[in-house]
Amino acid sequence: MRVVIDTNVLIDGVRDEMSPMYRIIEKCIEGKITPLMSSRIKREYTGKASQLISDEGYFDVLEDFYDSAEEVWVTTRVRESVDRQDNKFLEAAVDGEAAYVISSDADLTDLSEVRGVRIVTPAEFWNIYSDETGEESNEFASWVQGMMGRSS
Repeated sequence: MRVVIDTNVLIDGVRDEMSPMYRIIEKCIEGKITPLMSSRIKREYTGKASQLISDEGYFDVLEDFYDSAEEVWVTTRVRESVDRQDNKFLEAAVDGEAAYVISSDADLTDLSEVRGVRIVTPAEFWNIYSDETGEESNEFASWVQGMMGRSS
């Protein structure tokens, strides 16, 4: 599944390892989700991370995330978002043939879909991903078994 992840999702993922945002990042690192990023997106990721994140361990997670991403060469211009800075996510999604843009930014999520790319919140994406893969129920079952002292 090919996705473009808005910077707010990447940065906010540091706050809660049980959040859909962090789980999405983990699945990208595991190779189960393919994140796409353009050079403009990576510059924003690294700039915001250096400003807003102080946890060195999360920088390691971000480096693993960057390594898991497929770089997209953007040639398409998209002018759909009222926030011009958000258009880079839409452009990478269109040129990278992403299925989803994952964002917590209403300027993007209010668009719903652009040129065949669905724009969803992290929680919406996690529900879609879990429904398609069954991973949420497998993780929950493993957690319950661990709590009960059973191994699978």
